[in-house]
Amino acid sequence: PGMTSEAYIRLVGGGERSRVAALTFGDAADELQTLTYSLGPRSLYRDLHFSTLAAAVEAWTPEAIGVCDDYDLVPDLPEAEGCKRIDILFVIDGSLSMTDEQRALAGLDGEPPVFAEFTDALLSELTDVEDFHVGVVTADPGASLLHTHREYPELPESPETDCGLPPGQRWLVGPSPDLAEQFACIGATRALSIDEHTALNGALALHDPANAGFLRDDSLLFVVLITDEDTQDFTVTSRVWIHDKYLEAVGGDPSRLIVLAIAGDQGIYEMPKTICQGPYGGAAPGRRLTSIVRSFADRGHTQDICAGSMTATFASILDDVVSACEAVAPIP
Repeated sequence: PGMTSEAYIRLVGGGERSRVAALTFGDAADELQTLTYSLGPRSLYRDLHFSTLAAAVEAWTPEAIGVCDDYDLVPDLPEAEGCKRIDILFVIDGSLSMTDEQRALAGLDGEPPVFAEFTDALLSELTDVEDFHVGVVTADPGASLLHTHREYPELPESPETDCGLPPGQRWLVGPSPDLAEQFACIGATRALSIDEHTALNGALALHDPANAGFLRDDSLLFVVLITDEDTQDFTVTSRVWIHDKYLEAVGGDPSRLIVLAIAGDQGIYEMPKTICQGPYGGAAPGRRLTSIVRSFADRGHTQDICAGSMTATFASILDDVVSACEAVAPIP
């Protein structure tokens, strides 16, 4: 679905999502519904068990007409006061092949710590942001607890692996002079499984009662999914379920959510890619992961883990996070 939606927007809409609308109709069709989400809010999916095709066409026709009628209109922007808080959730693949990427994030590769530099740049742009939370969860199947110890879950929680967070707090709070060192500790994940539930674990972590307090009602949620494999949660649940759980976490308001997947590039519809090689080694195409992330339409972003350094990757998403924060509307 992610590859198809990109091709549809590029080839039919000339690269503009605002010029595209589609009606899809199927039988519990996860791929069709994911495609529909990816094309944007004026596209419609209907399940044949709950609607007739005639009813679906009738419901969608005004949206299709609206795409044409509104194409040249300048939309009225809602009142915005900008976000005061940002909650950043990392889902990090803890397999051995991800060692170099983890070291780059933490600044253990001889270069400045990527994440600390990103948050510094973010706060220099968003001077009204009061604070941010940073949580990390592994991509291991079934994991949803935010980390408080290094190399979890391979190493058990113990005084030797403790990252020094206050009791009962499973996330970092910034800005902080110790942020780089603390993130280097909690961001060091080590997998117990060869399977990766990268997309699913992020959704589960946002709803785990043990993580209560990490995500706040008035914050911008920035989710970062980092892996050199595809997310393998297809045996557990659908793409649509994962998409819906992320949106549910922000009260159904997509303006409070931005999702970034850093994974192997799947290529385009006419020219799919296979294994890529980059500065951190090889990576498999993140096809399912890309489909899930693109289902958030203009709130979902993907970056090729093989394309360049982590520093360049986070620099490329900075403007999108800044714009998303500035556009957050006040809570009624």
